[in-house]
Amino acid sequence: MGYFALGDGAAVAARTYLGHYYGFSGEYAKHVISGAMKSRDEVVEAIGAFSAAGCDELIMFPCIADPEQVDHLAVAANLKPGSTQ
Repeated sequence: MGYFALGDGAAVAARTYLGHYYGFSGEYAKHVISGAMKSRDEVVEAIGAFSAAGCDELIMFPCIADPEQVDHLAVAANLKPGSTQ
């Protein structure tokens, strides 16, 4: 499972969303926030790391409530929107 926020304001959006959701967990919240993917490079790196660990399915959760986040993720991961690759 991975959290992501891409585009303008991604870092702030991820910190705000995940900080609110995991705020009760103290240090764990900082860990989750720091692991959120906020750029194309981070998406590519995370997908590669999960794949290297044997993961063949990865669930990605957007930190920004905007359907365009799915398109941003598809571009970052070199997939076309609607693709099943």
